Amino acid sequence: MIIFGSTPAGCSDDLYADMVSFARSAGLPVVLDAGGAPFARALGARPSVVKPNGDELAAWRPLRTRARACSTRSSPPRSRFP
Repeated sequence: MIIFGSTPAGCSDDLYADMVSFARSAGLPVVLDAGGAPFARALGARPSVVKPNGDELAAWRPLRTRARACSTRSSPPRSRFP
């Protein structure tokens, strides 16, 4: 099952968590691509895969991403491969 986007207006922030729980109890893998409170609550239901974008992820848990870390360097990072 793939769950993505915003929840419809008026729906509980638990909607995606409930959907993940239902799908997992039926033996279905779940891909979650969402943001905000519905994303945070659905994580507790343990989706198989999560795919938030950088802004959605940062809103849930502020991170210093590799892209941001690299953008502050004066020179590009060296490749680990020849």
